[in-house]
Amino acid sequence: MYEGRTKKFKDTIHGYIDIPNIIVSNIIDTEQFQRLKFIEQTSMRSLYPAARHDRFIHSLGVYWLGKQAFLYFRQNSQQVLSESEKKI
Repeated sequence: MYEGRTKKFKDTIHGYIDIPNIIVSNIIDTEQFQRLKFIEQTSMRSLYPAARHDRFIHSLGVYWLGKQAFLYFRQNSQQVLSESEKKI
């Protein structure tokens, strides 16, 4: 999909998330995206002080899930298209 180097982010749910440097430099490294680190996703920090559930981490997880959905959709679409070509 993207060629070149990537940056790895550690996610507690999805493990290491590889994000291309072009996305890191143009989106993640922006001031607006970095401010997401200070916005809580849930209000559980008072109950679990070690829990880190901010919008920054959540957004990286959403990126990973979206990427997986796209890859599987593209893979399944190619399979369906090749099967329909055989029927013609």
